[in-house]
Amino acid sequence: MIQRGRKSSTSNVVPLQPTRSRLTPPSILTAAERAIFIETAIQHSHLKPGDAMVLAAFAQASVRSFKLAKKEDTAAWEKSVRAMLALARSLRLTPISSARPEALGRSRRDYSSGQEPWHRREHYDEDEHNREDEHGEGHPKN
Repeated sequence: MIQRGRKSSTSNVVPLQPTRSRLTPPSILTAAERAIFIETAIQHSHLKPGDAMVLAAFAQASVRSFKLAKKEDTAAWEKSVRAMLALARSLRLTPISSARPEALGRSRRDYSSGQEPWHRREHYDEDEHNREDEHGEGHPKN
């Protein structure tokens, strides 16, 4: 049955969305790894419960790379950073993965004014173009 007259303010209330289940860190993580796990899970709402183990490995690789950064063994540090970055990319945690590809291309095009560098007039030196070359022949003007 259709209500007659004005609608009450309670009829405009939007039902709350169910909250997503919070990712829980595995018990094998240290306190530092657990802090990275929780902070990352809070900052990236797209992560699902199935991502928990990969996120745990990311937290472990992060803590390991922080510890190795203070030591002289650059090879071990580089391996841990590579692992951390690979896990970050697979979880889509990097800044580039949060941007849409077409938006990135559009911003590059807007930045460059849509013209290729060799077609822009501000980089074109008119004097150099009109100079005579070593054979005494001048360049024609456009």
